[in-house]
Amino acid sequence: MRKRVLAHFSGDHASAKEMNISQQVKRIDWIECSGEVESLLTEARLVKELQPTLNRQLRRSRDFCSWQLVDQGHGLWQPKLIYARDLDLGRQ
Repeated sequence: MRKRVLAHFSGDHASAKEMNISQQVKRIDWIECSGEVESLLTEARLVKELQPTLNRQLRRSRDFCSWQLVDQGHGLWQPKLIYARDLDLGRQ
């Protein structure tokens, strides 16, 4: 994550959009994470909460998915990819 952030402020901007973003930054806050996966999940959650105008890729994700472990018996578990659209979220 650190490398990604620093890349925004290097002198080598590939587009006017990147230059514009780096010039608009007033301060940088950070959240300590225990690893890359937690860092990426935190980034995705914050993008969805804060709705930054220039980050469309994470903001408009419609096909949320997750892994579900399915009990195969005898202590065996098999991962199964499930999509949020297939879940009954009203069921508890």
